[in-house]
Amino acid sequence: MAFPELFGDAFFLTIRKKVYEEARKSHPKRWQKKENEFFRRRMVKSKTKKETKRETKKAACAFSYDAIKKDEEINLLIERGNQVLGELGFTEHSIKHAAKVAQEAARILNELGYSAHEIELSRIAGYMHDIGNSINRNDHAHTGGIMAYQILKERKMPLSDAILVATAIGQHDEATGTAVDAVSAALILADKTDVRRNRVRN
Repeated sequence: MAFPELFGDAFFLTIRKKVYEEARKSHPKRWQKKENEFFRRRMVKSKTKKETKRETKKAACAFSYDAIKKDEEINLLIERGNQVLGELGFTEHSIKHAAKVAQEAARILNELGYSAHEIELSRIAGYMHDIGNSINRNDHAHTGGIMAYQILKERKMPLSDAILVATAIGQHDEATGTAVDAVSAALILADKTDVRRNRVRN
């Protein structure tokens, strides 16, 4: 029979506890210092785990539709594009238009039974689809797709999702693009259904 089996685990736990207590009595200051260091490390480790969870949650939310709508850089690009198109005599392409397209693209995919993930990506693509107008109206879809990919990658969106959104934006102009998947199809349809009269500018 092995030595641990002869005495059992309880025996060794009792011995360890007695040795520990005797050591604490013999060198109280030294053991107090070790205990303080042990609990300090436990607290730091616990705090680090909480911070990691908080950072992970923040990163996960950085590319949600709600976060995209509040993103200063994206909104500035949309408004700048709207100003450029106003000078060129085009209809309104403001944040209202972006939100309308996002809402309609999501509605289309929802009614067709697509996943919540695809619906969310269609919202993001719908909201960002005209950011390329801030650079130039010509090829704005291609420019916007490249810009959107870079922005979403910086926001830590999974690369496959960022590419899908960029593709949809790059394909949304009927002059050079076409529907290549569900998100791009929903974006094209949603963009063409925003026919509000007040979009027309004098």
